[in-house]
Amino acid sequence: MWEYILPTLFETIVLGMAVFYLQRRQKKRDAHTEERSAIRRRESLLNLQMTMASSKLAYATAVAIERGKTNGELKEAKEAYSEAREAYLAFLNEQAAAHLLED
Repeated sequence: MWEYILPTLFETIVLGMAVFYLQRRQKKRDAHTEERSAIRRRESLLNLQMTMASSKLAYATAVAIERGKTNGELKEAKEAYSEAREAYLAFLNEQAAAHLLED
């Protein structure tokens, strides 16, 4: 009777341990993938903000050239561009520092 129970018990324990380690490795991989996805979303948002600020600056410049004088639009557009640029550069510096500190 023990000749049937012991091999079955051993197989169950070995398979349970294998499944446990595979699950643990998959959870780590999923967490890493989610972290990278969040970084990509943040970069896309900052990139969109930068593009909108550039468009606003281009429009304000075109209006200023057309009218022959600058208005508050150009100053506002320059400020929006500067803010977006600073936010994007801060993000890039943060990512560079994180990359240098890895492993």
